[in-house]
Amino acid sequence: MQKNLILVANKRNLDPADFQEIAARVPAENSRIDAFVVTVEQTVSAIPEKHWRNPTLVISFGDTGAFQPPRGLLLQNRPVHKYQQYVQFTLAGVATPHTANFMPQIEYSEEEFGEFTILKPIDLGKMGKGGLVRLQRTRRLAAFDRSQYPEDHPLRTSRLLLQSFIDTGVYAVNWRVLTLLGEPLYCFRSASGVERPPLDSPDELIEKAVIEPKHPEGKAKVGYENLRAFVADGEVMEFARKVSRAFPRVPLQGCDIVREAGTGKLYVLEVNPGGNTWHFSSPLFLPQRTKLGGKESFTKQLDAFGVAARVLAQRTDELAL
Repeated sequence: MQKNLILVANKRNLDPADFQEIAARVPAENSRIDAFVVTVEQTVSAIPEKHWRNPTLVISFGDTGAFQPPRGLLLQNRPVHKYQQYVQFTLAGVATPHTANFMPQIEYSEEEFGEFTILKPIDLGKMGKGGLVRLQRTRRLAAFDRSQYPEDHPLRTSRLLLQSFIDTGVYAVNWRVLTLLGEPLYCFRSASGVERPPLDSPDELIEKAVIEPKHPEGKAKVGYENLRAFVADGEVMEFARKVSRAFPRVPLQGCDIVREAGTGKLYVLEVNPGGNTWHFSSPLFLPQRTKLGGKESFTKQLDAFGVAARVLAQRTDELAL
């Protein structure tokens, strides 16, 4: 029996031509799968009626819009707040920093969070440009004063997330692995161009520390293109595969991963499940993609579109209903 794979694309987030290219490769992986690409403006009439008699898997990188499939399993990207991601990671047994919704009236202990914590905005869409992560001694959390920031600053206006600090070294390092149905499509490493102060420094230096690679100060110092490099770290990619299982119904995950300097242990920070991580053609990522060598630099590292066709064919065969 033939099976259907339907990829639902939103032109605001990506170029549907990427999925046309991937869909064209699927029959070579499995000739019993018919692959279609639709956009959120289209309806189910975009798929020939005879195909709706076949088992179907629908993959949507966000809301399906006008396309409302009458049958099949739907795997869909959707925003998930950072604290809920922490809960899901914990339930799945995936290492992640100890996390809480920050409330100033609560006393937080070093026994629970460690000597150092970080504060960052929890509201969706607040973290994209960097420079919004604050390092803080846990014993000093009660002294955190939002009014030190400008009135429109996210650390003043947003709800805040509290996390144990994972020390990645004097130059902050993190990894982004984009996974599709659990399989890595690319893996890059970001490293700060600014040295953080020693951890025995006075509080005022600790609280001004640069602890994220995309901090504006680091970009200004060394240039964005020098902060990131495509590095296919096998251990990191295998960890990303495990991370993706915490959200089995979210097909596209931009996994942000850190490695603790002293132990080498890997932790996931978040998976960015809203669907805006298709950096191959995302309009929002165009300036950064250009600085990193363009679309080809993202696709060629792991043969991303070939990997995508293979894993989509496999999952369609397993999951289509």
